[in-house]
Amino acid sequence: MALKIATRIIAAAAVFWSVAASCAPVAVSESDRQAAQTATNYGAHFFPTHEKMKAYPPSARTVGSLALLGRLTQNLGTPSPFKADLATSGGPFIQSATQYLVFVNCAAGDCWGTPGPAASLADLNASDFIHILDQYTGSTANGRYPVAPIAPFNVTTPAAPILYESDLTSSLHAAMVAGSLTGGYDKIFHILLPNGQATCFDAPDDSKCYSPGNTSTFVFCGYHGAIDFPDLGHVIYTVEPYQAVNECSNYFVSRSGHSVIQDATLRILGHDLFGAVTNPDISNGFVNAGGSEIGDICNGTQFSIPLTSSEYVVQLGYSNISHACASLP
Repeated sequence: MALKIATRIIAAAAVFWSVAASCAPVAVSESDRQAAQTATNYGAHFFPTHEKMKAYPPSARTVGSLALLGRLTQNLGTPSPFKADLATSGGPFIQSATQYLVFVNCAAGDCWGTPGPAASLADLNASDFIHILDQYTGSTANGRYPVAPIAPFNVTTPAAPILYESDLTSSLHAAMVAGSLTGGYDKIFHILLPNGQATCFDAPDDSKCYSPGNTSTFVFCGYHGAIDFPDLGHVIYTVEPYQAVNECSNYFVSRSGHSVIQDATLRILGHDLFGAVTNPDISNGFVNAGGSEIGDICNGTQFSIPLTSSEYVVQLGYSNISHACASLP
């Protein structure tokens, strides 16, 4: 067992150092914007702010082809049959995938501190906690979701107080073209925004935003989504705004020796990664009877656990085996 753990720690460290430096900036082109505007089959499942967790109605709504699913409260104490348990309607899930980081308008490449999200994701991938996904994906292999052994993409797009959904998907497209990457369920892209950058969904949902300082539109802390680019195919991605803000981290206290941004980032990244793995296409993957995903049911939970080389305070994930939020299957 000691050898197994040591091997995981070495693997995680190797991934971190290989992605620590940023690549040359990639500028969004008109063809990237056109690809985003003509994309189809896009959807998103968002992680609401703390206030919206309390108030968001237990329902799903669809606007055009964009499905926006809020948090749906479930009673974990319900006896068998366990109403919180997840089931699939036959949609895909992701047994293994390489994770790519796409920083948007980050002058230093990684503007989320050191160690950044790459190190946290590498620790998560090499941990026992990641195996809570085994019961949904049918695989027990270690290290199934590695961070790509390349530098994170550093994409530049015209600065604006608000970057909209299409701005971010055009940035994603630019990164994929620069990296000669195509879509598929074997890749998950994380779009990360700098401190102070607001973002909203496109119209008609442009009042649903990550907007610190504007409580009327501040609805989400992050989301995972899917999109079909006409040239690159089906792409699974997440959007991760800067997390060290009150509405996304005000009850989240780091007890692990990390900064709040490190733990809060992995909390949202882990939540969205687990959702992307078990419900990548938003509408037909693993959800419970109310439409909640693996992390939605456990919103508000936090637990200090070792993840490979370091200890983090994370949100738990729902286990059908335990019929409860858990850190292990």
